[in-house]
Amino acid sequence: MKQRRGNRSVSDGERMNRIGWTFLILTLLSPQIAESQRSLYVNAATGNDSVSRANNSASSPWRSIGRAAWGSTSRGTPAPSEAAAAGDTVLIAGGTYAFSGAVTNRFESIYNPVNSGSSGSPISFVCTGQCVLEAPQANSPVIGASSRNFVKWFADVGAGHSWSIQACGRTSGCASNTVNTTADTGPVVCHAATGCWVEGAVIDGGLGIDYADNWNAVRIENCTSCTIRNNDMRNFTRDAVAGNTNHNQSIITLYGSLNSVVEHNVGANAGSGVYFKDTGSSNPQSGNIIRFNRFDNVGEAFAFSITAEDRNFIYQNVATNGQYGVAIVGGGLSNDWIFNNTFYRMAQAGLSGGPSGSGGRFWNNICFDCDRMIYVNGGVMFSESTLDLEHNVYFDFTQFYTGTDGNRTFASYLGAYPTQDQSAPVSLVADPLFASAGSGDFRLCTSASTPSNTCSGSSPALARGIDIHDLDRDGSTSDTIRAGAYVNDLDIIGRTAAQSNSAPGAPTNFQIVVTP
Repeated sequence: MKQRRGNRSVSDGERMNRIGWTFLILTLLSPQIAESQRSLYVNAATGNDSVSRANNSASSPWRSIGRAAWGSTSRGTPAPSEAAAAGDTVLIAGGTYAFSGAVTNRFESIYNPVNSGSSGSPISFVCTGQCVLEAPQANSPVIGASSRNFVKWFADVGAGHSWSIQACGRTSGCASNTVNTTADTGPVVCHAATGCWVEGAVIDGGLGIDYADNWNAVRIENCTSCTIRNNDMRNFTRDAVAGNTNHNQSIITLYGSLNSVVEHNVGANAGSGVYFKDTGSSNPQSGNIIRFNRFDNVGEAFAFSITAEDRNFIYQNVATNGQYGVAIVGGGLSNDWIFNNTFYRMAQAGLSGGPSGSGGRFWNNICFDCDRMIYVNGGVMFSESTLDLEHNVYFDFTQFYTGTDGNRTFASYLGAYPTQDQSAPVSLVADPLFASAGSGDFRLCTSASTPSNTCSGSSPALARGIDIHDLDRDGSTSDTIRAGAYVNDLDIIGRTAAQSNSAPGAPTNFQIVVTP
């Protein structure tokens, strides 16, 4: 039998001969392949940092995370050959990991590794318990990556594991159990890197900063294909002496982030949930996916002040008890799509924006109990080409629209701006019939007592949206879909035990490791 390959026939014998040679070559190389990708161990209670990399094992672990990251007990004198390398997994036992000394860098974390990983073979730091990180004099972030690629910080939320970080951004008075950071940064930073991944962190910002600057639980700057997932972050504020908290005090800030994923995080008590901020970075701020996150008591769930960007996707998020659902200033949106989100109890507005930008979409969203649904700051309603509003459900507001041309009811708004909110299925003002908003269940009622006993009938938000991003995975981007964050009753918004398949990508080649 022959197998066709391109324009040439390949016989069974020739094919088997090639396989044999490939197998022999891989067999000869297998010791090097096996050695370069291995498990390393760290245990604060039983470890010994004098153990060599070659002798590191579950029974002979290192004591500090630094020994694995730097290959040395000193950040200033790293030893790359002794440190974790591409493909290595560093298994870190639960315990307290304290760092003494100062780094004094707003981009480079304490445990920035000396080596980089590679696509499909990251350096993975895996917490297997409750890993408490302390650095009261660091003046820097504690984990992340700066100028190092494919570095992954992971804790399995489903198993109850976590990186525990009590951050302190104040100019003085940081307690011994905190991670102290300098101004204009945060405890977790991915900077000038590709494939930086942070998952399973519990981060508390503490009392709030006592100065006017950026203060972020996670900062993603000049970062490509980075993943921020399954983290619990709260209390990123500015104290009353320094001034009011604003979007610069954020759960997550993106500067020059490209093709990154922010998903399944929860955040509370901050100036903003996710802030797309203007940047001088060479990276275009585009292709980012913000989904399945849940924010409570943040001033602006999603804030934009960017000009160098194109097409970011913000969908299936829930924000409650804030000031604004979406706040747009500066250069406005640029082809950004904000769709299928649920905004509940926004004290100022569901959507606030100005006349700048182009190609934005605000589709399929639910705004419930927002004081004003639309607030145009310093102008009249933006044009459809600037920001197009369609297929939304609004309910329980004091004033539907406010701009320099006055206040408008929903009916007068439709009359004044006939290109907005009127494409089929048309936007409407109606109770979306959440399963139980009071207990935080924002699934839509599909019939009486389904999916909750509190349901009195079917929601008018069913089949209200247009599925522009194929959220129901049926291959169509023009069929109808539910409005709001829950496309179906099985969606998980907030932290989840499920593993992500978003990043890093699958290996680009296949290796066979043969052991005797």
